[in-house]
Amino acid sequence: MLSRRSRVQCLCFLLFIVLLMLVYISLRCQQVNQTSVVLQLPLSVSPRSIACNSSNLYLSVLNGTKNILVLKNSWVDRYATGRYPFVNAGCRVSNCRLTTDTSLVNESNFDAYLVHVPTHKTRWELKNRMAHQVFILFSLEPPSHVKNLTLYENYFNWTMSYLSRSNFPVKYGEIVPLESAPKTETQVAAIRQKVRQSGVDSSRGKSRMIAWLVSNCQAESNRQEYAKILSKWIQVDIFSRNGRCGGTDLCSRSNNTQCQDYIERTYKFYLSFENSICQDYVTEKVNN
Repeated sequence: MLSRRSRVQCLCFLLFIVLLMLVYISLRCQQVNQTSVVLQLPLSVSPRSIACNSSNLYLSVLNGTKNILVLKNSWVDRYATGRYPFVNAGCRVSNCRLTTDTSLVNESNFDAYLVHVPTHKTRWELKNRMAHQVFILFSLEPPSHVKNLTLYENYFNWTMSYLSRSNFPVKYGEIVPLESAPKTETQVAAIRQKVRQSGVDSSRGKSRMIAWLVSNCQAESNRQEYAKILSKWIQVDIFSRNGRCGGTDLCSRSNNTQCQDYIERTYKFYLSFENSICQDYVTEKVNN
């Protein structure tokens, strides 16, 4: 047993250790508040393996708001702007602001520039580009649809695309099993039997067989030839603007919702083809 004096000495020693730890934590917090925390991101390969500008692989993420300029006339304009997208998505770093408005910050003083390459015919140059300014290639199109990538050698720092190896992968979607998904062949067979016995028929009341909406009549995937051969054996109704890809112009973009409702009520199947066969690329129509 320790004497009373020894116990007091031990307690004092423990309190001293705790005090030292509190002082250390306080100093560390002050240091974090006074300096930037650096987020390192790996440099990925762009869609056509063009040379990337590796001068900036580091981005300060805590010192003040980071302003990201989306170049005008870009498809990216459809996305929400401001800080809302980052906060709403629960991003670990949310002090970023996405904007197309150069009146908020002088055009030459943005921290990052998002360039949607498919909609830019020429290379946009920033005079006196500084080392900390990040240029981001954004594209959800396959490489065959981006004809001018050779203009951007040693131009971009990061990539943002459907490619899984991009710095910022943007997926059209993904298929993942639910917790309730069957785990064994026996469970799968039971579900199939239950569906057969339910009498549910998703094609009931639908008078037409297959619908296909198409705008690109000469896709590199050769999907148009597939549809042509398929139509010899089964009914395929093609909807295209002004009938240029065959069929009719029943579904224009101006009444897209009505068109989708009509197809849902009328057709048993819908063709959804990629326009190009590329790694990681799928058509956005899988979301429809």
